[in-house]
Amino acid sequence: MKIKKLKKKHSEILDALIEEIEKNLVDKRWWLPINEVSRKNFLNDEWCYFLGLFDRRKLIGASCLFFNEHEYGASLELCSHTERPVAEIGRCMIAPKYRGHNYLYKLNKRLLKIAKKKGIKNIIATIHPNNQASLHSFAHIGAKLKATTIKNEIYERNIYTIAL
Repeated sequence: MKIKKLKKKHSEILDALIEEIEKNLVDKRWWLPINEVSRKNFLNDEWCYFLGLFDRRKLIGASCLFFNEHEYGASLELCSHTERPVAEIGRCMIAPKYRGHNYLYKLNKRLLKIAKKKGIKNIIATIHPNNQASLHSFAHIGAKLKATTIKNEIYERNIYTIAL
């Protein structure tokens, strides 16, 4: 397995992974719908930093560090006294047949190192309260529960922060 930064040339395989994740969700409420502004900017270096996990040439996982409040602004408002600059780790995904090997943890540990190098002080993450795999993974990278909310009227989320 190899972790590397996703670039524009990876857009089709990232879209395919997202499609696979969306088809195989345990609970549809675990995955927030992707709006067109976000999707258009997924591989824009000023918007975010996407890491991919590859099994040879196949993209089997990805996770993203978002730098803009379009992605995390509403969550940040609920996290009082969060030192800035802030980024969000989100769009965390591992293909179903590759789950259970701590790959998400490895991707997100790498994103934390990148965030530190970029001078980020805090990370935000939003996770459905029943998504045990994500909750477990984020607990191991130091995520602390700060708030709960409902996004888009139906998507229950716990909001976590990680101080860097």
